[in-house]
Amino acid sequence: MDDPIGHIQLTLDAMEACQNALVCSLSCLEFFYNHSTDSASSINYSESTDRHITNTLDYLHSTGAYLQASLEYIEISHQDDDKSSILEAIKSFSAMLEKIELIDKKFFDLAMIKERRRATETAKEREAAEGESQNPQHQDLDSAADRPENID
Repeated sequence: MDDPIGHIQLTLDAMEACQNALVCSLSCLEFFYNHSTDSASSINYSESTDRHITNTLDYLHSTGAYLQASLEYIEISHQDDDKSSILEAIKSFSAMLEKIELIDKKFFDLAMIKERRRATETAKEREAAEGESQNPQHQDLDSAADRPENID
């Protein structure tokens, strides 16, 4: 492109569109995260919600990578330019990348908690199953009460 400033502006416009989409995705993930940490029962998502969260996080990563690459391009291409709009955009997009990292960490931590709970529940179920097989609790206790007593 012959017009580097024009190309930068197009890149900034594309980045802004991505940022707007990211804001929506981040809001959605914040809702899921806050909802999952509100109650003691927490983190009981359906499988489809888990997939949606995973897909949204994947989208954040790929779009974040695009933003990062675009930022590097802008910073390298226009180091000497003192355009406040470009500097402001760089700050804004950098802040968005930090938000992506933060929400990613939150969901990673949440996934670890969920996995630990799942492992604990599985261990308890296994222990309960082993306990039942060693101590059968299905004995007919009423049958002794139904038997006539021997009266001699």
